[in-house]
Amino acid sequence: MPAGRRPKANPEDVATVIVALRVTPAERELLDELVTARARELADEGVPVTLTSYLRSLIRREAKERGLLPSTTANPAKKKPPNVSRTKGTGQR
Repeated sequence: MPAGRRPKANPEDVATVIVALRVTPAERELLDELVTARARELADEGVPVTLTSYLRSLIRREAKERGLLPSTTANPAKKKPPNVSRTKGTGQR
């Protein structure tokens, strides 16, 4: 582990399994084009896209579509408004 890097809080979230994949040169070109296209989509958000991150996202997306993983909400939960006390009977805050 590189110096200064903290271990992940949940050891189950650490990627330790290596998967080898054989593809044709044409399939590799297509995969590179898909990764490049996704990187362009996320460029404004500053999210780096690598071949590995792209493949992981494909796995998660397919698993969610098939109900193997819980679906996450695209929009974060709205914050509750601050608790404001009302003056009884006047309708004023």
